[in-house]
Amino acid sequence: MENMFFRKFLYMISVLALLLTVVGSAILPNLANWYSGYIGDGIVSIETLIFIYATIIPFLAILISVIKLSKNLLKCKGFSRDNLKSLKIISIGALIDFIIYLIGTVFIFKNLVCFVLTFATLMVFVMSYVIKELISNGIELQDENDLTI
Repeated sequence: MENMFFRKFLYMISVLALLLTVVGSAILPNLANWYSGYIGDGIVSIETLIFIYATIIPFLAILISVIKLSKNLLKCKGFSRDNLKSLKIISIGALIDFIIYLIGTVFIFKNLVCFVLTFATLMVFVMSYVIKELISNGIELQDENDLTI
């Protein structure tokens, strides 16, 4: 029963994260200008806004895939082909974010925070791809087991 609570909690958190991302991206220019004024930099450059919006697109795809994964976990479908597709989308989205952050770190920001985020997205890519391969092997073993019985 504890496991079902965690699954529901994961689903609610992922939906909430998606809603916050959509709302945050709608008011992003105002938030960026407020933050820039708060730290004393002045107004935010257009390159920074383009960079942030470019990273939101794969992030939204990742969040939608996480919602699909958590919905499948609620239905007790851990080893399904839908989960493989969602994990593939997560890994591709993380790889795209890695490339965007790498470009942003080298050409735009040149600071440690972007460098850390760059390698965090790389780790999400690697972990999601490994999990995808593990689930793929699990599905194959489950199919073989179903055929032998």
